[in-house]
Amino acid sequence: MGGPERSVPGVDTGTTPERADVEQTLTRRGVLRAVTGGAAAVGVVNAAGKTVAAAEGNAPPEVWPMTGGSPSKTGQRGDVTGPKGRHPSLRWSARVTERVLTAPAVVGRTVYTGDRNGIVHAHSAADGEELWRRGVGDWVDASPAVVDGSLFVGTRGGEAVSLSAADGEERWRTTVDGWIRSPLTVADGVVYLGTTAGLVVALDAADGTVQWRFRAGDWVRSSPAVAGDLVVAGSYDGTLYAVDSETGAEEWAFETGSPIHGSAAVAGETAFVGSDDGTVSAVELAGGEERWRASIDGSIRSSPATDGATVYVGSDVGTVHAFAASDGTERWTFKADHWIRTSPVVSDGTVFGATAGGSVFALDAADGRPVWVHATGDRIHASLALAEGAVYVGGLDAFVYAIETAEDDGDVGEPVPVEAEPDGGSEAAPLTLVGTLTGFFSDEKTLTELEFTISALGVVYQMLGS
Repeated sequence: MGGPERSVPGVDTGTTPERADVEQTLTRRGVLRAVTGGAAAVGVVNAAGKTVAAAEGNAPPEVWPMTGGSPSKTGQRGDVTGPKGRHPSLRWSARVTERVLTAPAVVGRTVYTGDRNGIVHAHSAADGEELWRRGVGDWVDASPAVVDGSLFVGTRGGEAVSLSAADGEERWRTTVDGWIRSPLTVADGVVYLGTTAGLVVALDAADGTVQWRFRAGDWVRSSPAVAGDLVVAGSYDGTLYAVDSETGAEEWAFETGSPIHGSAAVAGETAFVGSDDGTVSAVELAGGEERWRASIDGSIRSSPATDGATVYVGSDVGTVHAFAASDGTERWTFKADHWIRTSPVVSDGTVFGATAGGSVFALDAADGRPVWVHATGDRIHASLALAEGAVYVGGLDAFVYAIETAEDDGDVGEPVPVEAEPDGGSEAAPLTLVGTLTGFFSDEKTLTELEFTISALGVVYQMLGS
């Protein structure tokens, strides 16, 4: 069991006195676009991840301010739209300096990512133009959060860094024990993160002051989920911890029996979490009791998503599973081309995901039938973001992609029907499409477009040679 470690004056709260100079590139046009989001004013996002200031007429820009879409980490937002058509196309791709293992944040029509050169990038969501870049000193594997005009990110060197979302100017820097690989969460003026030293840490979003530390039994790579006065985070020790958001005091601990890599998704009074042994657990927030448990083949290295009625989770054997949120009944299973370590996201009845084979896909949330697939240039380990009709994702080819679909794109044919099993589940739905898809692959700074007809997802990768 863990326990809180309160902050000590003068410890881990200041700016690192000596560090290498950081790189910043900012164009005059970039300043204008970062501040205005193009032709419109930036929508201000509060600590709960909700837009509170208007943009472009009366319509505020859609926001995906952190991994999972919000502090609850459900992977869905009712005010955000993903691609709705059936023909995927590349809106843009942007080359960064190294591999991307962070999920994008999208705020004010700007897409924010970090890479393994320790560079944070801001790109226009409309066309991918780089608005600014800022070096933070070490690998950025912890996905950024953008709230109230500030961007928060963590590094391999154990530094939590706050930058101006408008121009990348550094605001504060705080050092904690361990490598920060946990995507950052911001709620009610507090930044929550996990470290490889087994800590969950709460920082004041205004100045980086350590509010409290909670010590788990092993690495905390999952992004802390916030539900009311609870912060919920999983650890490699196989325990899902719930701590008081004000003090860091442990409220309960739920043993899954296997390491927890991903975040818990919190909906209503329940936290949903996956573990390395392929178990999905539904845990009551009030007391930490198990509601139900389901098992799948393969381990779970990603975070579940939920729309409140269904829980969606991917596995490292390349399957996506849908379970009833109420009792864990399996509703359907989809088989992809490669293992999945990205967390699914949900919008308007569609589940979006990505694989280590480099494909981004869309599934019908009702039955798991494939809607479309889009090939990128390399493996994808980072999770997705949604905003204003596009999916945003970074890859190990050092590109950030924006993928959209045509609004009126006709019919690409019907996928193979999913045969239901007697127990209410379903066989894995093969990705079988009839029609023409457009895919892309990257080679250094060249992006090549291919058009091809497929009958199964595996054929795409044979044809692309990956």
